[in-house]
Amino acid sequence: MAPWWFFIPILILGLFVFLPQTVRVCVALFRRETWRAEPGRFNTTLFLWLWCGFIFLFFSLSDSKLGSYILPIFPALSIRWGVSWRSCVDATRC
Repeated sequence: MAPWWFFIPILILGLFVFLPQTVRVCVALFRRETWRAEPGRFNTTLFLWLWCGFIFLFFSLSDSKLGSYILPIFPALSIRWGVSWRSCVDATRC
């Protein structure tokens, strides 16, 4: 049985190429406007973070652990990075 933190190094290694953007996205997590959605619109940010969080927690708590189990996290993170990058480029403050 692997420890509960088994996927943390795998996630960091998988995010290494995008480390600057990952830091920017993680810092934005703590801003109130990140979670605020327009009335009547789907909150994409909340959905993507719940997607990542559920997969990470589910497989971290399971007894069986393989590095490939957290691969479904990466599409959600790449969409989040793309949205963050687009807003950064639009604001020309990268």
